[in-house]
Amino acid sequence: MKPASVCCRLCGGGLRDSRIQPIKRAEYCFENFYVYGLTEILSGEKFFWELPSVNGKCFKLFLREFLPTSNKNTLHLIFLDNASFHSGKSLEAIAKVVLINFPASAPKLNPTERFWRDLKDWLAGKEMRSLRELSDLMMEKLRNYSEEKIKSLTGYQYLVTAYQEAIA
Repeated sequence: MKPASVCCRLCGGGLRDSRIQPIKRAEYCFENFYVYGLTEILSGEKFFWELPSVNGKCFKLFLREFLPTSNKNTLHLIFLDNASFHSGKSLEAIAKVVLINFPASAPKLNPTERFWRDLKDWLAGKEMRSLRELSDLMMEKLRNYSEEKIKSLTGYQYLVTAYQEAIA
């Protein structure tokens, strides 16, 4: 990782001229984790998995990990937010999965966005001392979401109606 330069010096309550050379080099180290998740809008079933990156390879790995947990005769319609890693040639060959992209500029159409908002609102008042503590807290909360709560957050009536009409 390329070091960043700290480029200003406090001097008598103000900043000095920006042409002054940096007084210290700093390296920033960021740690991340990503939670991938699927929720079922009618039953409230859920599947979550933590991965170290957000990219097409991890997304495909997530889908392959999910499939053995589900009924092998079920066709899965998975609604996505149109992120770049949700598409690509590597995802085209997954059996029993149909990926449907919502428009990129319409997060209010995507029921999963309301679910993630609920989780973020719950996390907002929590204090964590480490990334691992945050991860553990999030995964415990995700495991404890009830099917009723998930249905209430993700069961958008227009999707429920469309599904019921499609299978009728």
